[in-house]
Amino acid sequence: MKIYYPIIYEGKRPNENPLYLLSYLRSHSDIAFSTHTLTPQNMSELENSEDNYILLSVTSLSPFYKFHHLLMMLRKTFRHIKCKIIVGGAVFYILNHQDVLKHYPEITHICVGKGEEVLKAIIEKNLPRGVYSAQNFDRVQKYLLIPEFAVKDVVMLTFRDSRCSWGKCLFCHHQTRCMYPNKNAADVAHEVMHYIDAFGTRYFYFFDNHMEPETLAEFLEILFHRGYAKFHPQFYVFGIRVDGNLKALNPILQKWPKATIDGIAWGVEFYDQEILDRFKKGTSLAQIDTALDFFPKYGTVNDVYILLGLPTITQKNIAHHERFIEKQYNNIFRLMTSFFLFNDGLKISEHSDEFKINKLDYQFTLQDFFMYAVDIPPIRTVYTDFTSWDEDLQKYASRGETFLKYLSLYQKFNKIGTCPRLSFLDEKTHTILKKIRPDLYFG
Repeated sequence: MKIYYPIIYEGKRPNENPLYLLSYLRSHSDIAFSTHTLTPQNMSELENSEDNYILLSVTSLSPFYKFHHLLMMLRKTFRHIKCKIIVGGAVFYILNHQDVLKHYPEITHICVGKGEEVLKAIIEKNLPRGVYSAQNFDRVQKYLLIPEFAVKDVVMLTFRDSRCSWGKCLFCHHQTRCMYPNKNAADVAHEVMHYIDAFGTRYFYFFDNHMEPETLAEFLEILFHRGYAKFHPQFYVFGIRVDGNLKALNPILQKWPKATIDGIAWGVEFYDQEILDRFKKGTSLAQIDTALDFFPKYGTVNDVYILLGLPTITQKNIAHHERFIEKQYNNIFRLMTSFFLFNDGLKISEHSDEFKINKLDYQFTLQDFFMYAVDIPPIRTVYTDFTSWDEDLQKYASRGETFLKYLSLYQKFNKIGTCPRLSFLDEKTHTILKKIRPDLYFG
């Protein structure tokens, strides 16, 4: 049995998720298989057999056109594709699976969620075509990347998985079941020591949505005690809650070289207490300020994630948010913005009347995302267009009209970054934004 996989670049970095899945399969399955990278140059050499598999991973919408072109090349190279094609990645949380299978009939299996146990079951049990959710499979067992599938740049780590620890914000999805095994500080420290010793890895990315400062401090203490500070490893943390006990990190960070924690991602959402309370964020403005003040002295940059376009926000709220950016500007490395999108899976959908949301009969598609600029099928997303009552305008406003209320933020602060296409805005709004921030539309 042969397993083929491409490495699809998402921006400047390769999506190396297949290497994790293959490491897991090699470590926890008795199935014999060989692996082969798949490129446009060697595609004709692929052994087109029902015994073989192709793994494709896409984590976001932006590189989906590369995924599309790869499937089109396979279709062109082989009149009938016999290999089983397994696709996965975060993007499949938000795409209509039946549309995907309709437009890409070559795909045999869609994995939604963590793919390790799903892939293992598909191959070991020869599962039929279909859509498989990781939530319906066993939890992932502990494993390490193996030399055969060593990643080149950044090793992904987690203590407690990327599940949500709030479980109450009205504007967010909530993954409450951990699919990865919970690991303590010593477990993860030994993983890092292994990667430094075996692969020479120097950069690590924690994707925990909620990392406890005490656990991070203990982890760094173990590495320091074992002498690994001399290798100058760096860690990006995504993320710590602003209400965590950050002072627990002071003693160990004072020992390590600066910028050992290279960056921190904070889910601030919106700097206005009225709005945070209304949407049940459960944090305070004082906690946000304390968090952003804490890390810069250790050479760590703050990436601040903010959510614009929530229903009921007024110009008064926006002005308060703007003053926050001005006050904390020197402490912020990047302001990563997203624009609120409505779907029936959000808790806010249960409160549409309270928030005066008028759901429209239009489902955004991939063609909307790519602004009809590339040849891509009209695969529906989970996102629905809507209008909402605007107290300033005294009417139900479209999403484009709502976005224009935030235009001054984009004009004033160059650190504000976003992928405008992810907002699913209308052409008129894109034209206005592009005039004042053409840098957001590169590529």
